[in-house]
Amino acid sequence: MLSSTLKVSITSTLTVTPLRSSRSVITTPHAAFMVPLSPCSLSLSTAPLRFTTTLGFAAARATFGSSSSSQSSASTSETLEENVVVDDNVGAKLNLREDGTSQRFYRRAGVQYQGNAKAYVVTLDGSVLRTPARRPLTFASQTLAQAVAAEWEYQDARAIRPFTMPLMAISSTSVDRTPYMRNDIVENLIKHLHTDGALCRNPSEGRALHPAFQPSEEDQAHVNKLSSQLSKVQAALLDPVLRRVENVLGDGATLVPSDSLLGAPQSEETEDAVRRHAKSLDDAELTALDALCSSCKSVALGIALFHRLHEPLDDAWINNSSEYPATDDDELRDEARKLRFGDPQVSLPVLLPRVEEEWQAVNWGVVEGGHDIDRSDLKVRVYAPMAFLRLRQEP
Repeated sequence: MLSSTLKVSITSTLTVTPLRSSRSVITTPHAAFMVPLSPCSLSLSTAPLRFTTTLGFAAARATFGSSSSSQSSASTSETLEENVVVDDNVGAKLNLREDGTSQRFYRRAGVQYQGNAKAYVVTLDGSVLRTPARRPLTFASQTLAQAVAAEWEYQDARAIRPFTMPLMAISSTSVDRTPYMRNDIVENLIKHLHTDGALCRNPSEGRALHPAFQPSEEDQAHVNKLSSQLSKVQAALLDPVLRRVENVLGDGATLVPSDSLLGAPQSEETEDAVRRHAKSLDDAELTALDALCSSCKSVALGIALFHRLHEPLDDAWINNSSEYPATDDDELRDEARKLRFGDPQVSLPVLLPRVEEEWQAVNWGVVEGGHDIDRSDLKVRVYAPMAFLRLRQEP
């Protein structure tokens, strides 16, 4: 019988890495939307192994076993499940199908005020909703509770689609995961600060094309021109945001971009400033910040959107003000505005994490079913934590 050890890393998706195996097969069906979490690992030793988990309302299944059919009859299985549950008298749970949906088990969702907890709760057919780990899920803000209840209320009559419930995912994650992983989350942000997407820039002078392409001098000159333009557009769009983030962090924090392939190393002072800022947040705020940083692939942009530092720039961007992008070159400003793709209302929270990708799409073409879906997905991933933070401030 095949004996193997698996290391399961739970991040924004579920990945299964065989450390020791022979003739093994790994299959991982599509995982639905979830709020990204900082890595935690789980080691299991069995042969073969079937591992099933539901985390943050996303289903991800991985099957590991020998490719030999003669061993299939001797297979063993082990299942770990976390389900959305309500009060024990209902006993309902969210058993996800292969497509990431579940049968709807309730008629109406609502909100109630609990005097003993001095907080609001979401109810399903009158029973109090709990987190996947069966912990109480309470809200100080009635507005946020109503928004979460609306996610449950407006599910399809035949199926629940958890990937359309980002506010519920953030809320439950802030209760079930963040309080027990705060240090891991903070240090994970520090780790990724040195490969921050907003700090890793395109080289201003371009790079030589590979000889295998047999580039002409004209080809190389064209690539150098585009590379230089992209570098300037990145600076014009991102640098004003970075300066605002530095002001929020204080304590000598300086965000230094780099065009190195090895990332953009930051100073210890900047690390300490980011660490202090993250540790000063409560569990719900830290969950939202972690989700923003993961979605933007940038700690700096995550902090900027967390504090809504982009809003004055967003107004200038939408109104075609000369104040933003930050350049005196009218031609370069026009090049930057091409990234709107004909939508004058496209906002910076969606554009800033995708500056380089949108630039490539403008110059080399859009992949239908690729770039457009990525933009829509990013809107959900970015605006959900921002809405969560705003709704928490409402009564």
